Amino acid sequence: MERDRDITDTELESPPPPMLMEAPPPRKAGAAPEKLTPWLDRWKQPKREQLVALLSDQHRKPVEEFLRLADAMPRVQPTLIWYGLSWHWTIQYNVMDESGKPLDLLCYMVPNPAGPLVCVPLTDEMVNRLPMRRLHKFIRTGIRAAKRAVALQWGCWNVVTSADVEPLADLLKRKYKMVIEPAKKEQ
Repeated sequence: MERDRDITDTELESPPPPMLMEAPPPRKAGAAPEKLTPWLDRWKQPKREQLVALLSDQHRKPVEEFLRLADAMPRVQPTLIWYGLSWHWTIQYNVMDESGKPLDLLCYMVPNPAGPLVCVPLTDEMVNRLPMRRLHKFIRTGIRAAKRAVALQWGCWNVVTSADVEPLADLLKRKYKMVIEPAKKEQ
């Protein structure tokens, strides 16, 4: 059977499509499994420093800056939680009342070595109360593109540079204020 066209040099040099590549060879019986990174190991809770250490140099500085700002917020408690196969080990920030009970969730920091992510769930009421025109374009775009589930809009932002941290910190401060205000009125 003849081909309709000639194969070019670039086609010969490029790897086959992923579906045509061979599967990795099976592990030999009794061989030790590959060692998981702390972010992937569900069965052993890592320290936060271990997760940050896995990040590339480009991502480590903005993530450390974000964590420092979030940790400095009063009555905000970070918790390291396993969130399944997509977010793995994630740092969840909760706003606490004066007695130490959680009032609301502030945000999630997903220290994914491929690209860290900050997710801020916002209710419709919170989105309506935000001064959209005064918010940074980075934040406005994330809110408009947010996935909607039940009554929450899940705004997610990649933390790539230090310039991304300041607008995110501003959004966290605004959400924090919205969570704390009703709690103060009830007391």
